[in-house]
Amino acid sequence: MNKFNNIDLSIPKRRYYNNGLYLTTCPECGSDLLEEKCTILLCAKSDTDEGEFMTNLSGSQFCEKCPVVVFDIDKVEQAAKIGIKGNINLKYTIAGIIDLDSIPEEKKQLEIGIDENPVPLVKFLIA
Repeated sequence: MNKFNNIDLSIPKRRYYNNGLYLTTCPECGSDLLEEKCTILLCAKSDTDEGEFMTNLSGSQFCEKCPVVVFDIDKVEQAAKIGIKGNINLKYTIAGIIDLDSIPEEKKQLEIGIDENPVPLVKFLIA
């Protein structure tokens, strides 16, 4: 099992955005949330640019008891603005969490996303 602290990134999660409120409990089960960094695949589009890119995101909150992750919407938006040009009509979504621990040792030196080393993307569960 690939884990950092108490969160197994290989298990698909349900995605929530915090909308400016710092949550301390899970919106589904009421358990405490753990704040962790994670690497995500972020899809962003503005009037002048669009793209998909990996980015490290701090401030993500994971539930230990159910498959929920809550993302800090301000940090996601900031990452989107840095990742593409222009921010007029900026739209973005997190396509999934990247489970870097699942990359085999012999492929860690390869670029992520090539045929020999696909992006280890853990997609979200449908709510």
